[in-house]
Amino acid sequence: MLAPSKIFFWADDDSYVFLDNLRHYLTKFDPSQPHYLGFRFRPYLKHGYNSGGVYVLSKAAVKLFIQKSYLNSTLCPYMEFEDVAMAKCLESIGILPVDTRDEKGRQRFTPYDVDQMFAGALSEELSRIWFMDKPNEVST
Repeated sequence: MLAPSKIFFWADDDSYVFLDNLRHYLTKFDPSQPHYLGFRFRPYLKHGYNSGGVYVLSKAAVKLFIQKSYLNSTLCPYMEFEDVAMAKCLESIGILPVDTRDEKGRQRFTPYDVDQMFAGALSEELSRIWFMDKPNEVST
């Protein structure tokens, strides 16, 4: 049985979240529909995967994950990297990462510090390889 939560939030211990901003953003999503939100990386999966630093699953996404893929080693095989593994399991049941940028194209979820993202510490080549949507600004 799932908790009465509408969303499930995963964050590493070194993540920083503006909870008021997250709460406001999540009002746009129906928790009875499957949603997988976060910062999308490109490699490994056709539709990408969300950074394991922070991602959000709606209650419906968690319910489907538990019911359809969690204990199915074909749909949800063991993988070393948790974030890629979760995306693989969700993709196998039709739940894909959502583009979480705002209306101006700014990122709402960011996996890197300011220097890495905006001061040029990530090369264009690495950006093309890793990012589904290259960060250029952060939403406020």
